[in-house]
Amino acid sequence: MIKLLLAGPREFTDRIERQNNDYSQIRIINLATEPSQAVEALENSAKGADAVLLGFSDDEIKLMIDVATRHEVQSVIFVSVDDMATAYRKWAQYKLKLAREGFELETINKYFAERPELIKHSAVRNNKDKTLFEDLDENEDDSTGSNARIDEVRRRELSNRGVPVDKKVITVFGQKGGNPGKTVLTVSMAQSIATVTNLKVVVLDLDINRAYGDVIRYFGYLADAKEKIITSIKKDDHYNGPRPREKTLSAWSDFPWQMRGNRDVVLAYLIEIRKNLYILPPIRGMTDNKLTYDLVQKTIDVLRRHFAVILIDGGNTLSDPTLSAMENSDELLIVFSPELPVLDNLVDFTTDTIRYINGDPNISLVANKVPPGKDPFKLNESIPEATGGFPVRHQLPRDNEVYEMLSRRSRVPYLGAHDTPFTREMEKFLRHFFPRELFTQSTQIEQKGFFKKLFTNLFTFKKGGN
Repeated sequence: MIKLLLAGPREFTDRIERQNNDYSQIRIINLATEPSQAVEALENSAKGADAVLLGFSDDEIKLMIDVATRHEVQSVIFVSVDDMATAYRKWAQYKLKLAREGFELETINKYFAERPELIKHSAVRNNKDKTLFEDLDENEDDSTGSNARIDEVRRRELSNRGVPVDKKVITVFGQKGGNPGKTVLTVSMAQSIATVTNLKVVVLDLDINRAYGDVIRYFGYLADAKEKIITSIKKDDHYNGPRPREKTLSAWSDFPWQMRGNRDVVLAYLIEIRKNLYILPPIRGMTDNKLTYDLVQKTIDVLRRHFAVILIDGGNTLSDPTLSAMENSDELLIVFSPELPVLDNLVDFTTDTIRYINGDPNISLVANKVPPGKDPFKLNESIPEATGGFPVRHQLPRDNEVYEMLSRRSRVPYLGAHDTPFTREMEKFLRHFFPRELFTQSTQIEQKGFFKKLFTNLFTFKKGGN
């Protein structure tokens, strides 16, 4: 039995744990999803592990190599890489073993199959029910210097990485008619997250009721500008990979799926709004629709690898592409406007939608364009006769400034750039999608501009990090 210490961001460890279902001879005895946890384990000489698999950023891995060297860790250390040639030049001096992305456990299994003498056969206590912190607490020989290094890594995580954020796929859906404002909400969420955090965000548009979809228009691309941005292929002397015929989801039917781990290839198939914000319109023309359930599912799977937040404008019809998005989402938001005809149909619309979904997203309702002074629902409660028992996640106000911006510039106000009733409420709304631990820091931050400062302080990620 090969005993493995697995260390990397949450999405990395989740992927490796899924791989582990096919390798009964490899047992994950400890798991670290933060650099400080990995340092603690290495300070403990990777107790009991035959192998260590690292999936953190290069800088964090170099720190861990330094710790492993000082503590004479005997475990074989593997690093997950996507480009073997580049990685070899980078890591050769450290004498690490390289494992190609997607084949990490296969590489580890093969390595030890050829060197069975390296597998420790001594009894190892089961760590399944204990955290790395509990293990360290039991070790009375931990030095002050060791604890100081761990504290330093924790401080650096807080300043550089912030509270860890699980990757999220959020689909925004709304019933036909009533103009619930789902596209405005989707675009404002994307702009807000990308502006006040350094998270990488992509918006996927599945509204195929018109050519180019709607999302692209709400980013300011109108008339010929839509065609130009979709068909423009940026020339880059540093990129020689495949290029799409156009930047639409329909064109992803020709995506080179074998290169899904290559970030440069993926970005070449998207429209860049800014360095950490991209969009993908659905189709170029109404007769150009190649969207299928499988295409959407495969596209989301690829985007999960490279983006922290995927926001999907799901349209207002239960098409196969929209169902695929819902079933592959973490959150499903059903947006509605508090108008009597809409409310009358809301329970049927919501229950009919849920009946078709085979996945397990968190489902909640969002009341949008709520007139000032009206409170149709109590937050965090449900009114069965109106919502079918599903909770109303939040209420967003009717804001004349939103419509003025749309009519004048085809732009949507967002947190970090505009101060309107809508964006002020957006602060509270976005809190629903981030970890509880994030808000334990709130007492350290001034009340004025609380949420913006919270994101700025805690989500100042390193350039290029998720």
